[in-house]
Amino acid sequence: MASDALFIRQMASPVGNIWLAGDADQLWAVHIAPLSEYRTQSDATSGPISAAAQQLHEYFDGKRQVFDLPLRPAKSARGTVLRDAIAAIPYGATMTYGALAQACASSARAIGGACAHNPFPILIPCHRVLAAGAGENYSAGRGVETKSWLLTHEARICGKILI
Repeated sequence: MASDALFIRQMASPVGNIWLAGDADQLWAVHIAPLSEYRTQSDATSGPISAAAQQLHEYFDGKRQVFDLPLRPAKSARGTVLRDAIAAIPYGATMTYGALAQACASSARAIGGACAHNPFPILIPCHRVLAAGAGENYSAGRGVETKSWLLTHEARICGKILI
């Protein structure tokens, strides 16, 4: 059972400051903020937050493609299904909202909502979900700029060339 003590840690990354929040048992949220958005930091930490910081550093260093962290559960069974579907998109790969919706018997709108409200950007890789046409969105960091950076980073590590 999760405790009530909340710990917060900030870490710098190529896409901005990343704020990790959680308790002694699980990670509660990841927030990517533009570098100027936050100016204070808590040194408080927990096992899951330390593990998340380490795994995110490994991701940005190109040494980690899959995360293994105790995440706070989704609020509903359907939310769990959608989160698991997003998490199943392999590193360096992408899927459209429609294709992912079809794969998990959902709708593109539900996938969009799950991505927009994803409390774990990067860890649950909603940046790998793309619009079928123009008009990309991303709710973390600097929006589409952050999404593009993450996709380019993964493509580079996988040896893919993006056009």
